[in-house]
Amino acid sequence: MQTNWPKISIVTPVFNAGPFIEAAIKSVLNQNYPSLEYIIIDGGSTDGSVEIIRKYAKHLAYWVSEPDKGQTEALNKGFRRASGVLRGWLNADEEYLPGALRCVGEEYMTFKDLELIYGDRYIEDLRVSPSRRFLEKIPSSIKPFAYMLYTGRTLSSDSTFWSKEIHNLLGVLDERYERYAMDVEWLLRVVGAAKKWKHVGRPLSVFKSHELNVTKEGVKKGIRLNEIIRRQYASNNNIPIMRLVLGWLWYSTKVRIWEKGVFGIFIPPRWDTFARLFFHK
Repeated sequence: MQTNWPKISIVTPVFNAGPFIEAAIKSVLNQNYPSLEYIIIDGGSTDGSVEIIRKYAKHLAYWVSEPDKGQTEALNKGFRRASGVLRGWLNADEEYLPGALRCVGEEYMTFKDLELIYGDRYIEDLRVSPSRRFLEKIPSSIKPFAYMLYTGRTLSSDSTFWSKEIHNLLGVLDERYERYAMDVEWLLRVVGAAKKWKHVGRPLSVFKSHELNVTKEGVKKGIRLNEIIRRQYASNNNIPIMRLVLGWLWYSTKVRIWEKGVFGIFIPPRWDTFARLFFHK
């Protein structure tokens, strides 16, 4: 019996990602997902990335190589061409795990009208030899909106998918944040808008940690921007300070218990984290 798999649109932004891009492309195409729309937007690479993309051109719904303003503009260009009922993006230095897209498609068909589907991921540290891989899990017992707003943490863009309706509602990714926090800003809006979601309870992707994407300067800038984004979201949506305080206490405690077990309740809360998230200018 033929299954009407939901079309999934994946966008990959690329710029001089020669060491990684082929593995990313293969991880998408080797999913053998029956209804895939794969779009690659290259920013004018000069390191051989374009030649690699061209090898797989016949399997792509669309690709282009031209100068752009960065990753966020590339994603917006790609999503403007997307037609899938589900959307997601995979950076050039990330990979989907086998069966990831079928898992997402099955969840969408089983739980009707899902607006958000997300899972866990592996982080592979390429800065050590041999590289180490560890599992980064997201608690399924905490609503994704509460997890992102109150605890200061975030879903993983490489293991998160949202509906066409949510994308149309939210418009475009904010190009002001570009490389360091555009994913947090976008996903916070997604989880704030999505009413029906599903955590699949398994890793869907691999994020590769390397010198180019995990510089000390980049980490510091990303943390600072994440704090600004959450404060701005709370302000824009008229979320009162008391709700933020109570939400932070409750959900931060739940995360500590989830990570450390029952003894996590005795770990004192990080008041400095809360102060940075909602009070520091």
